[in-house]
Amino acid sequence: ANWAVCSGCGSTGSSVYELSSCPTGYRISTAVYDQQQCSPCPRGAECSLDACKACSLCEKGYYKQSTSPALCTICPLNTYNDVEGATTPAQCQACPARSLTATQGATSAQECLCSPRTYLSLPPSSPGTRICTLCPAGGRCLDGSCAFGRADGACASSGVPPGVWARDPVTDQLILKSCPAGHSLINSTEGTSSGTFNHDLQQCRPCSTTQYILDPNRHQCQKCPAGLLCDGTDEVQLKVSNSTWVKDGEIWRLITCAKGYEVQNGRNFFDAEAQECVPCAAGEECALSQCTECVLCPAGKFKDLVSPDECRDCPMNTYNPLLGAQASELCLPCPAGATTPGPGQSDVSA
Repeated sequence: ANWAVCSGCGSTGSSVYELSSCPTGYRISTAVYDQQQCSPCPRGAECSLDACKACSLCEKGYYKQSTSPALCTICPLNTYNDVEGATTPAQCQACPARSLTATQGATSAQECLCSPRTYLSLPPSSPGTRICTLCPAGGRCLDGSCAFGRADGACASSGVPPGVWARDPVTDQLILKSCPAGHSLINSTEGTSSGTFNHDLQQCRPCSTTQYILDPNRHQCQKCPAGLLCDGTDEVQLKVSNSTWVKDGEIWRLITCAKGYEVQNGRNFFDAEAQECVPCAAGEECALSQCTECVLCPAGKFKDLVSPDECRDCPMNTYNPLLGAQASELCLPCPAGATTPGPGQSDVSA
């Protein structure tokens, strides 16, 4: 403490010693000369000067619990205090859920920034409310951060998340409205676009090159049928030219095949993935321009290979009375001395 002589300050006009300053953390207790002393600063106040006369309230972002010469304590990370003279650590209020401060001693909720895995929602119905909303699946970057929480709205490695996103007018949360070709809109716990809505699962899930999707906003990615070549969108290439495929609900459905082929779509039940045009088996043909199934070779003909070719006539001077002949050996020679008027005969009498 520092004392100085004050001439004429005594009660009889005499000189007295006056307390002029106190050490750091103390204050001059009273102006009455004979009662002066250095008292520690009370709770919620401090003096950080080398020569103190009075204490000042703890600044915002700080607090002090007891009367002592100690300085005010800074509020820890991820808290803030927006009042002066705070006396308890409880006045360092925790940041809202999923938000963080960059430094200690934050003085307002505005300094609580959303964590990298979230984005900021400002509900219009509750002015001043700041909510750090968990990032939906479709906005998550490879490093775990949220594209929607970045200034440019994009991931460093993959760019802007696919799809059209809009803010909900009540919650200000992002809602996925539509997806581009080659993606499936997911927004439910069931992993579809029509189940129980789930904000966190929203995404435009890309279809692989072995899949297709007809309507990105309503359908799921479908496995490519055996008879098509897919690229993940609704665009497909035919493995067999002149086959006819139509969009039927969520799938491509095979209707007809080219000449010499038949529709195959499962053995005992319809299988969308098994759909393809297969060439007619040995002993079978389809001579129509648009085929759905092969039929047995007629009598007088045979076919010994699996191919789209038509059945062949039995040669001259032979006959075949059977349907579905699969070998030329089934074309029987005419009796001795007998001939046929031409190939493709079906009866010995010819």
